Amino acid sequence: MNEAAKRWTKIAEKLLLNRTIKKVFYMSEKTAVESGWDNRGIVLKLDDGSFVQPCSDDELNNVGTLYFTKQDEVLPVL
Repeated sequence: MNEAAKRWTKIAEKLLLNRTIKKVFYMSEKTAVESGWDNRGIVLKLDDGSFVQPCSDDELNNVGTLYFTKQDEVLPVL
């Protein structure tokens, strides 16, 4: 693993490890419009009050999907 991957893995671990998902919902149309997105994606609210939502890239250009490898399931954008 290169240094950038190591650094970002540590950041991801700090943000996500041992967190609990407290709420799951699709973002509102208003939120999608305010974000400049054409579609609405799933949002996860964590026990520390933070929200996680999939994006198409790290510049937050559009919403993304969640893919579950064990179930071969995709939660679509709406």
